[in-house]
Amino acid sequence: MIVVRDKSIKNLTKCEPFISVITDDNVIAFDKHKEEYKQSSDKIKNGLTKQDNQYYYFEHDIINTPRSFSGRYDSRFAYKVYPITDDIANRIIKKEYVCKWEIVFNAFLNYQKVYTMIKDFEFRLSYITSYMLGDKLVIPYGMSPSDMREDEMDIEDFLIKNNKKYAPMNQPLSINLEVLREMRLNQLNIA
Repeated sequence: MIVVRDKSIKNLTKCEPFISVITDDNVIAFDKHKEEYKQSSDKIKNGLTKQDNQYYYFEHDIINTPRSFSGRYDSRFAYKVYPITDDIANRIIKKEYVCKWEIVFNAFLNYQKVYTMIKDFEFRLSYITSYMLGDKLVIPYGMSPSDMREDEMDIEDFLIKNNKKYAPMNQPLSINLEVLREMRLNQLNIA
């Protein structure tokens, strides 16, 4: 599949918050900040959660993290939130290599949205969209890989090159066995 960058897609659309922030109580797989870092929820840098039968991958968004000169808002953070398919989520849980761009393309291709969650003095959720143009996936320019040299590329070729380059350095996410166990038991009780 071909992906195309579009500079005209740059506006975030506000929506009612329907996704809960990632915390130690709901994270399935995670990576935490190494140092004391107040501008994230429970010091979680990246992580996987499942809410309302949908997996979401959270990535700390340093650019949109609110800055505050007072201590009034200790709980402030920003995350990019990617809805992802069960296949990608299961690969993360099994500690298989899944690159960031596979998560981004998966979210835009299957759900047409990537969310930005910001918490400062209020909790906000917004999204940016993608769309299909014939057989091409059109994504926002600002959400495209920096090593995408052209405005158009083949996703599979890009991921193969990326995986060859970065897979050997893979650091799988830690698994929160308590949350994973509870999720699996709930799945068995529903079935």
